[in-house]
Amino acid sequence: MSSISFVVSPASLFPATGAGQGQFAALAEIPRDKGIVDTIISMIIHLCLCDIKEVLPLRRGQHSPDNMHDSNCILHCSAAAGAFLISFYVIPYLLDPYDYRRRFPGPWSAVLSNSWQSSVVKTGKACNTMFEIHQKYGPFVRIGPNHISIADPDALEDIYKHGNGLLKSDYYAMFRLGTHESLFTSRDKAEHSTKRRRLARIFSPQNILSYQPRVRNNIRHLVDQLDMRCQQAAEGRSGFNWSAKDGRAVLDICSQMSYLAFDLIGDLAMGSPLGMIQAQRDTTNVAKSLTDGAKTIQLPLIELFDKGAQSVSSIGVYPRWAQASLLLFPWNLYGLFAARNMLGFASAALSHRLRRTQDSSDDKEARGVDMVDKLLEARDEDGNPIPREELLIETFGLLFAGSDTTSNTLSAFCFYLAKHPHLQAKLQAELDEHIPLMYSHQDTESESAIDPVATYEPIKDLPYLNACMKETMRLHSALGLGLPRVVPPGKSFTVGGQTFKAGSIISVPTFVTNRDTIWGHDAGEFRPERWLEDSKGMLGKYFAPFSFGPRACIGRNLAIMDILLIVATIFRLYDLQLGDPDAKPTIRDSVIRQVYDCPIAIKRRGMATE
Repeated sequence: MSSISFVVSPASLFPATGAGQGQFAALAEIPRDKGIVDTIISMIIHLCLCDIKEVLPLRRGQHSPDNMHDSNCILHCSAAAGAFLISFYVIPYLLDPYDYRRRFPGPWSAVLSNSWQSSVVKTGKACNTMFEIHQKYGPFVRIGPNHISIADPDALEDIYKHGNGLLKSDYYAMFRLGTHESLFTSRDKAEHSTKRRRLARIFSPQNILSYQPRVRNNIRHLVDQLDMRCQQAAEGRSGFNWSAKDGRAVLDICSQMSYLAFDLIGDLAMGSPLGMIQAQRDTTNVAKSLTDGAKTIQLPLIELFDKGAQSVSSIGVYPRWAQASLLLFPWNLYGLFAARNMLGFASAALSHRLRRTQDSSDDKEARGVDMVDKLLEARDEDGNPIPREELLIETFGLLFAGSDTTSNTLSAFCFYLAKHPHLQAKLQAELDEHIPLMYSHQDTESESAIDPVATYEPIKDLPYLNACMKETMRLHSALGLGLPRVVPPGKSFTVGGQTFKAGSIISVPTFVTNRDTIWGHDAGEFRPERWLEDSKGMLGKYFAPFSFGPRACIGRNLAIMDILLIVATIFRLYDLQLGDPDAKPTIRDSVIRQVYDCPIAIKRRGMATE
């Protein structure tokens, strides 16, 4: 690569006088391919230190004999600070090392700094903002100095498929805990393949079906809670986290789905639920020390996860070298606190689980095999078991990878079907046909034997049920923001007719592509029938709720089974309405699109209301 000098000489902008004489002039001679930004920063820091050493005596009361010289020192410090900002933001823009400036439009501040993207994530409205800027600027939008967002449905498979050579960006480093990588954070392909093979046994089709009794048992706990509320609401009574209205129980469906999802993954991973459904509150044991999981305190796990995810997501858009420093800023400390306590929860849960394994009375066949059992059986190439710290990191991934995405999808599903009663009736007709519904619990022996929870085999291929699930995942993409990929050193990558150089970061925001015209003129509407009309399966090419290729969600088949079992049971047993016809749930975007505050009025089907 040939050397390229600055178009505008820094020496002409900042006259070289005093302590820093000649240092700005030297910037003009730095070639583009010699670590220009690092070199400029080191020079400016040196200049700052030169002047600060002369200014410091003034703060100690040692007055300089030459007032003009003192003023020059202060001026140089100010100039150095300004030069730092210019070198860090403006010069890379002028050099345009990725050849973006003339090709890709975007918000003016995004071309200079990652702070635009970070601030958008902090608002909690990142998906809507991405949709708006793509409407304004087109399919290719510059959202960072080296980051291009591509709202082209055809680019999805190209960017995320197997064998394209792209790597995960520094964004994933923010989700790393401890010294070991998890499956989600691992960016080395060999390491990722090893971890994926290890976890593949957990999510094999045979093992997933073996988890069904645990899944159904946790759904049964939810049904018991909902039945109690429906019965009391029919009598005009209210409870501490729900109210009675017109014979229906009005409750926040988001909380119930979160309790269920975390109980469920706790049971599948550790062999016992977290107890949130029974307690009807967000609380669990968190280890005081990561080295001693036996000593615990009670903390709100779901709140920690949701707020922590937003904090680390807003920092993850920055380069890796800046992430650790930004995390220590006062307004970002909650992310550090949340990450530590989330790991503390995993440590406490794992310690409790391992103590049970060491108990001589532990009967694996009686309690059933869980995911930790599978991890304990895993061995490396030398036949050694997984180290304790790595076991903790993998356990952490199992506990958090699917719980929040599942709960948010379930909440959105309930909202859409409650909002559209005619679609709910259509779904219930399909469920009634294939799963006969007992409308009420009687004391007869035959009806008391009826299990209210659906089983997987009769429902897994129901067309309208699956169409409703897919339509929910399309409109409410659990991962609505683009997962960033970086072009590796010495390579280039072409997609959508545009070529990206090494170091370029590209992503596809599925929230935007899922509202593209390929889905029809009503792409923004909830219409499950579009999936039934897609006789040739063309829409599947643009539908990636679990991503594509080797980085796709390894637990997707388990997530689908969980979702179908839960919603089939809920809509087979209950009738749902919006608590307020004009109400919409609160949605906050981070790495996950989180749903909050969605009041649903629920009653048992066939139960009379006043």
